[in-house]
Amino acid sequence: MAIQLTEWDDNDELIIGGLSAGLTHADAADLAGVSTKTVQRRLADERFVAEVARRRGQQVERVTGQLSQLSVRAVDTLESALGDESPTIRLRAADLTLNWLVRLRREADLERRIAEIELELASEGVES
Repeated sequence: MAIQLTEWDDNDELIIGGLSAGLTHADAADLAGVSTKTVQRRLADERFVAEVARRRGQQVERVTGQLSQLSVRAVDTLESALGDESPTIRLRAADLTLNWLVRLRREADLERRIAEIELELASEGVES
């Protein structure tokens, strides 16, 4: 359930914004002009914590989208480096390519295996 922004006062908005951006409790308190105890009291509220998590998730999604766009250029750069005159640069590009391929395959395999386990648990009536 999304929380309406109007539920939070200006200080709360600053605390939520600071915490969702990765500030410490003390730094978020300073940003909002409140005490660290106030931040801790706000974090005792499930709705407040959920809003911080929701906004942090939005930021991660934005950054992930930007990185996805950049990844095409990065792969093009890597491909170009594979054709470089310098054997050192070609070797480094090849090493990066192979290492990332292994990492991505491992990640995809883990995601597939987790999905299979979740399906199996769901079919047995166990919540994941």
